[in-house]
Amino acid sequence: MFCSNCGTQLPDNAYFCLKCGKSLKLNPSNLKNIERWEYHTEVIPLNIKVIGVGWAIQGGMSINQSDEHHINKLIDSRVEVLGKEGWLPEEPYNFNALSRAGFLKFKDIRSFMKWGSGCDYLLESISFKLRRPIK
Repeated sequence: MFCSNCGTQLPDNAYFCLKCGKSLKLNPSNLKNIERWEYHTEVIPLNIKVIGVGWAIQGGMSINQSDEHHINKLIDSRVEVLGKEGWLPEEPYNFNALSRAGFLKFKDIRSFMKWGSGCDYLLESISFKLRRPIK
């Protein structure tokens, strides 16, 4: 396919010219090349009590390695099962990345916190987004 404005050769699925920026008309043959996706948010219930939690510099929750490893295994197993159905994670899906991105649901289970110390939390659930092509 070539741009009608400047003559630059373009990929068949281009929506605009990569050189001059001219918008290209969509015709039925171009529509076949458009990949459409369906989206899903997977929620994994955790109900894990963690004691003495801190916050990482990047803004994520800092928990002990054993709990973090357990949660990552839960996430990996769900991604593997859903992957067999064609679902792909949209973003990094480990505990640290998801807690920094705000996908960790938790509540403070201790009513006080001394400055500089951690706090006790109940990790209720963690979620992540997936997508798969619509056939």
